Amino acid sequence: MFAATKLVELVLQPGNFIVLLFATGTALCWTKYFRVGRIIATIAAAIAVAILLMPVDQWLAHPIESSAVPTGNPAHVDGIVILGGNMANLVEGATVAHRYPNATVTYTGGSVYLFGEDGAADYAAHTLYGLGVSRRRVVIERQSQTTYENLLFSKHLLSPKKGQVWLLVTSAIHMPRALAVARRLDWQMTPWPSENIADASNQVYWLFSFVKAAYNLGSVLHEYEALVAYRLEDKTDRMFP
Repeated sequence: MFAATKLVELVLQPGNFIVLLFATGTALCWTKYFRVGRIIATIAAAIAVAILLMPVDQWLAHPIESSAVPTGNPAHVDGIVILGGNMANLVEGATVAHRYPNATVTYTGGSVYLFGEDGAADYAAHTLYGLGVSRRRVVIERQSQTTYENLLFSKHLLSPKKGQVWLLVTSAIHMPRALAVARRLDWQMTPWPSENIADASNQVYWLFSFVKAAYNLGSVLHEYEALVAYRLEDKTDRMFP
């Protein structure tokens, strides 16, 4: 199931999808179906230009990111859970770890490659150490491959108690689903987003970078799909927190 999901995601990534669509159209232009090929290639080019010139990623990201915003800095924190996925999570996790020096710091995330190990957990551990987080505070969860497994395996590993304050560090676009999973597992967590796609004030900024905009859009579309899938699979009790 994991491999099938990753393959579908790779094909439907906006950048990959546009390249495949354009390649299909171009190939058809050399056959008797050249008129169909021109239409397909033109559609691919139009989508690419729209992604390049318009902040579609931000427009779609704002409803998700604005549904799980921080409520302020807690006076005391028992633990910090950093979800795997990107360097921003690690940097933000290390930053907040220095702010709360008595909190346990947990990184959760195994390999996300289709084939073989990517060493993400070991890399994350060494990164946290390099950013000044003491080894005695760090707990590494290496087996999870999905958001649900991130929280499930971490809860089993950490055994959080009622009344404790746990911070959840991940990107703002990922935060609502992660919080919804935590709530489904009866684990009260406080959001601590590492980065945003949409500006928090809902102001639009213009990237004019197809690569960056397509990457952002892929993350946004993935979250919309995952929010629906997790709700249908009963891994969450609602779409948004």
